[in-house]
Amino acid sequence: MIRYVEIVREIASRTSDMYQELSPGAKPVHFFADNYIQVGRELSIRGKSAAGGKAKYPAILLFTDAVPERSEVLKQWDVEVSLHILIVDNAAEGNGDVKREMVYYPILYPIYECFQKAIMRHPRIFTKGDALKFEKQDKYDLVAVIGKNQLFPDRLDGIDIRNLKLKIKEESCFTNKIQ
Repeated sequence: MIRYVEIVREIASRTSDMYQELSPGAKPVHFFADNYIQVGRELSIRGKSAAGGKAKYPAILLFTDAVPERSEVLKQWDVEVSLHILIVDNAAEGNGDVKREMVYYPILYPIYECFQKAIMRHPRIFTKGDALKFEKQDKYDLVAVIGKNQLFPDRLDGIDIRNLKLKIKEESCFTNKIQ
């Protein structure tokens, strides 16, 4: 059974390790996965803990609204998922130049680079040397609203990665549902 959330969790964990090796003294990268509303709730709950923001940022957020598809590649069954991921940290005060200097260059861009490398190195991700396919956009003062409710409890700067196409290798025949 392919559990793509667990695979992305492994990738996020490796990303955190790589980022901390690259930037000694850096905070670990946290991982949250669920639908938009539940991720927002979890961030809010974590913010009320004694550790506060240290227990949640920087973070990789995986929104599980993706719909996995089945495809046949090289006579093996794989699953192709299209993911929506945000790499976020607390927002810096100031304009875009200040944010790039305070958050993007020292924190978000290195995490983003480590995340890509971790994907390419994961043994269950089928890349065959191909570049990853996705849409990327820097988001300053990220605000996500559903209805009248603000999703995230904090002001965030982030990298919005949409339509990240990953082909995940099945360990055995594709007989089970994807989770």
